[in-house]
Amino acid sequence: PLTPNFVQCMLRGGKHTYHESATESSDRIGLQHVLQAAKALNATINWKQDRDTVTFQAVFEASHACVAPSSPASHDGDDEAQGCAGKGVHLFPRGLRLCGIDDSAAARRFLEASLKKHCHPSAIEIYGKSYDDVPLFLEFAMTCNVVLLDQNLDWPRHNIKGTDLLQQLKREGFSGLLCIRSANTSAEDRLSYIEVGAHCVFGKDMRIIDTINELKCAYVDRCLAHPQLPRQESTTAPGLQVMEV
Repeated sequence: PLTPNFVQCMLRGGKHTYHESATESSDRIGLQHVLQAAKALNATINWKQDRDTVTFQAVFEASHACVAPSSPASHDGDDEAQGCAGKGVHLFPRGLRLCGIDDSAAARRFLEASLKKHCHPSAIEIYGKSYDDVPLFLEFAMTCNVVLLDQNLDWPRHNIKGTDLLQQLKREGFSGLLCIRSANTSAEDRLSYIEVGAHCVFGKDMRIIDTINELKCAYVDRCLAHPQLPRQESTTAPGLQVMEV
C-alpha cells in the first residue's frame, strides 16, 4: 500500500523503491516534474490509497481578485517584449546558431520548437538522447553563438553535470553565451553555476517565453559589454553578434 514515506521517495526519484515504467517513451522522471510544478504553484500534492483505488490530491491556496480586462490590441507578440523592457531584446539578431543538451526527450523537443519559433536561428541542434551525444554536442557547440546546458544529465551508467561541459567549452575558447537550465536554482545553486562561467541560469519551472526573453536580453547585454567582438548579424561565425541599429 502507499504510505507517506513511499510517496515522498517516489517524488524524489528513489528508483530503488518502486517498479520503473517499461514504456520506451517514458523519461521516468514524470513524478519529479509533478513535484516541481506543484512547488511553482505553491500547491501541496499527495496520493492516497483505499484498497484498490489510488487518488491523487492537489491543494492550492487561492484568493479572488478583480483583474482589468486585457486591451483588445494586446497580442502574443507583446508578451515577448515584456520582462526585458529597456534592455534591447529586439536587438537580438536572427540567424544565430543555437545548441543545447538535455537528457529528457520531451524537454529536447519543446526547447527546439520554442527556440525555432522565437529566435529564428540559422542552425539549431539539441543533443542528449544518449551519452554518445556528448562529443557531438561539444563539437557543434563550438560553432554556435548560444549554448544551453541541462545541469543534471543522467544516462544509463553515465551521470554528467552541465557545468562540467560548460567548463570544457570555455577551456576550448568558446566566446558565446553559456546558459544553465536546472530544476535546482536556489541562490547557492545559481552562484555555483555563475562561478564556473555560466552567463545565465534558468529554472526549468520558468515559462519558456520568459526563459527565451531573458536569454535574448543577456545575449544583447553581453554583446554591448564586449564591443571588440563582431557586431554584424552572422549565420556562420561563432561567438557574439548583435544587429546594428
